[in-house]
Amino acid sequence: MSLTTIPTKRLFLRPFESTDGPAYSEALPYSFAITLRAGGQLIGHCHLGPERDSPTHAGVAFTLNQDYWGQGYATEAVRALLRYGFEQQNMQCLFAECQPENLAAKRVLEKVGMQQTEPITSDSTNAASLRFALQSPD
Repeated sequence: MSLTTIPTKRLFLRPFESTDGPAYSEALPYSFAITLRAGGQLIGHCHLGPERDSPTHAGVAFTLNQDYWGQGYATEAVRALLRYGFEQQNMQCLFAECQPENLAAKRVLEKVGMQQTEPITSDSTNAASLRFALQSPD
């Protein structure tokens, strides 16, 4: 599978490269490095993970280097990843989860239009997570 580079106003979401370091050498399918357009600095990563039982549904995940928090980069990256999932991968529903105390992640998911659904409780840890979903606009 060959991933494309996804441009945004300030970022590129691109396939991982060997120069990104050993942590990314075995990146999952549909994983993207989040880099700044100006200078190419790697500032995080994001992932679109199709479900085994429902290939038109996928989970969205993102991580950003703490130095870049609070500047709108996560929202910009997630918005681009959602568009990629719906327009290029023909997904019907995208979802994400975050811990209740992670207010910044919750706000990112709300800003990109995701709606909170039922909370999820882990069987192994009994920890609750918030779940968000967004249906394809088509």
